[in-house]
Amino acid sequence: MTTKKSTASKTPQRTMELNEPQFVGSYVREMVEVLTASALSGEWASVLGPPGFGKSDIADAVAREMLPTPEEQYLLIEVEPSTPPSRIVGMDDPASILDPNLRNADGSIKRIIAGTPYDSRTQIVCLDEMYRGNDAFHDACIPMLRLSKQTGKIVWATSNFVVPGERLNAVIDRFPLWYHIHPEFLDARQIVGAHLRDIGNGGLALPCSVPDWAVVQEVRGMKVGEQAAECISDLIETLSQEASQQGIRPNPRLQKQWAYLVFRVGAFHAGSNDFDSVPKEAARILRYAFPAIDAATSAKWMQIASSIVDAVGAAVDTVMHEAKTKYDEVMRIKDPQARVAKVGELGQFLAGAQATLKQVGGKDPRVAESISTIKNWLGNALVGDDGSDDESENESED
Repeated sequence: MTTKKSTASKTPQRTMELNEPQFVGSYVREMVEVLTASALSGEWASVLGPPGFGKSDIADAVAREMLPTPEEQYLLIEVEPSTPPSRIVGMDDPASILDPNLRNADGSIKRIIAGTPYDSRTQIVCLDEMYRGNDAFHDACIPMLRLSKQTGKIVWATSNFVVPGERLNAVIDRFPLWYHIHPEFLDARQIVGAHLRDIGNGGLALPCSVPDWAVVQEVRGMKVGEQAAECISDLIETLSQEASQQGIRPNPRLQKQWAYLVFRVGAFHAGSNDFDSVPKEAARILRYAFPAIDAATSAKWMQIASSIVDAVGAAVDTVMHEAKTKYDEVMRIKDPQARVAKVGELGQFLAGAQATLKQVGGKDPRVAESISTIKNWLGNALVGDDGSDDESENESED
């Protein structure tokens, strides 16, 4: 097979302006990574998390950065319990109801589909708070999702929660990417400063670049090279075996989705349709490639996948979990003298945690972000401030 080189790696990325107001938090980069993988692969993504973390705003920013004419190609549907099915399927054209001459050739009534997922101009659909919709709305979504897969449209869903049930089961495996936002300590000063600088500017910027739509289409048109097929198969076979040992048996549909994700994200980062080892960015996306509708299932899958595809991420998760546990223990101590003794022990542990993180992946941005978080925890412990005031402020960002 002839290796096809992509222009993806040569595509100029938007240059961030100095002090440009941006979204704050490590979860933002992860969410952008998931949505970008969704667009590149043609597979869909669902983002879950508590209110106030800007899920729909981040999705909007990714789409507007990616699409050449987002005002026509991006459709945001804000779903409420009362949202009618017509927001998905459109509505009957009143003129064709009244005048038979204005109907379709077969005599059927025309439908107005402008501003719906059936609009031919639409390339990315975001169903904001999708799982709040009523039964009729969800019933309308199912054929739309089938058609969108056939036509190559991208569908993203965001929500604060998921309600289990038959209708969820009908759509759940059509979204192979599931990203859960976990509340984290965020710098209130950075958040406030970003929003104040953004006044009059039209929205916060992304902290990282995304490919433009021409590159997305180029990658999605590639055919897999022989070496790439071999190393992707090896990776997915290993992951499937590990998952089975942990009591999770991936079905053929999910394995197919994994293959599309890894190949197309890999082709984008490698700049070619053929590569002899899976790019780490492509392997890492498998941490989110499981229909985990709750945080516990998501955490279990992340642990399984990270052990295979992301050694640095697994190390970061392990160290940060232990560090957070020790930090919480210190913050629960009310007696000042007892706290001082424990703060010293915490400081020694956190210093060791920083050294460990630098050793396993010193250049990985997640390491720098984790070390910054650890320093914040130590500062809070020294002054006896658990950051709860900052957390309440964080929830205003949406």
